[in-house]
Amino acid sequence: MKKTLIALLLVASLPTQAAKQVSAVNSRSSPYPLPVTKKICKADFGDRWMLTVDSGYMTCDYPAVMFTTEDGECYSLNLAADNRGHKEIELILQDDPKRADLIEYAMWGFPMKTREEAAQDVGPFYKRIAPLRAAAQKLCKPIDHAD
Repeated sequence: MKKTLIALLLVASLPTQAAKQVSAVNSRSSPYPLPVTKKICKADFGDRWMLTVDSGYMTCDYPAVMFTTEDGECYSLNLAADNRGHKEIELILQDDPKRADLIEYAMWGFPMKTREEAAQDVGPFYKRIAPLRAAAQKLCKPIDHAD
């Protein structure tokens, strides 16, 4: 009878202990936040949207920042995420037709080159990723415990 009563008391105290552990993790003194995820979409960025997909989720698991598409493919937005083995974000960046004038510049003085050869020399011209990285910076800032 005594053993049954002790077992019941232990089982009843488990949710309280688990809550204390979660509370301890959430109130940790580390300057780095717990992982945060935010849905972002083309409408958030307007004509500055640079990806070939219309929406997805940006996740900060400090210091790594990733973008995950609706179908679950995960791409790195910084070196920390690269080091975790995520795909390169360049795989889903849109081409930027406004920057195609650089190909013309690469062809200048080399009339024997075709447009395709000049494009290979210069490399791909993607839309700028800076707006997405700025949003990631806001999502992934350390906690200031001085407040």
